[in-house]
Amino acid sequence: MGKNDSLAQAYLYKAANKGLPKAQFELGERLSHLDPPEYPKAQRAGYKHSHKALKELSAKMTPEQQEQGQSLVDNWTLPSK
Repeated sequence: MGKNDSLAQAYLYKAANKGLPKAQFELGERLSHLDPPEYPKAQRAGYKHSHKALKELSAKMTPEQQEQGQSLVDNWTLPSK
């Protein structure tokens, strides 16, 4: 990852943690090979593209992984300022 990519990702994390749905979705796109709670957070915030992405990701997960991911989302809170 180049210097600009690292800086962009740092700003993306900051924006997602501030609750910006598009940033949450984009972070989910970048981290979709992991177990990101970003898609559900973006969906919950009303970001229109997150439903399809979440559906595609969920299809690749076991029921246990889906449950675990939902638990992460349910217990996630914005960082305090």
